Amino acid sequence: MDSRPATERQPRLSVVANEETGTAKWDSERVMILPPDLLTAIQKQLESTLGAAGGGLLFIAAERQAAETVEVPRGFRPGSAGIPREILEAAGRRQGSLGLGRVRFGEIAGGVVVFTVENNPFALAHGPAAKPVCHLYRGWGAGILHRLTGDEYYCEEAECVATGASTCRFVARPARMR
Repeated sequence: MDSRPATERQPRLSVVANEETGTAKWDSERVMILPPDLLTAIQKQLESTLGAAGGGLLFIAAERQAAETVEVPRGFRPGSAGIPREILEAAGRRQGSLGLGRVRFGEIAGGVVVFTVENNPFALAHGPAAKPVCHLYRGWGAGILHRLTGDEYYCEEAECVATGASTCRFVARPARMR
């Protein structure tokens, strides 16, 4: 992995698949290429079997993964610099380079962070829904913010393409502000 901080690197631009070995790499990182409808099928089955807890499992898994993988500068201490927009934006570019939609960060004030995801493959693959369905992005936002601040975060999806919105919009705030 490149040792330069995420803010100093260009986003990785392509996945290289090797049919002979059955592997795919994104830069030097091994990845799996899964169609969004497979993840949506897993989500729907979890929710059918477990109810709201199914979405909660996806949230927790994404929260953990994001907190463990967000790239921060060497020596970074959570909470020492507020919420650094450049790290958030680098994490958003990473999502886009993986085909996970275009993440845009809006307002960042008082610990509250608003972000949108355009072309969100999870919402698009899910199809029409009565309520927001993007548990993975809710967890992703909460996990990154936890890593950057040291605070537990709650992230709600205020608007979702699956419910008819034009884009998915998320509002994340420290759990103590709920």
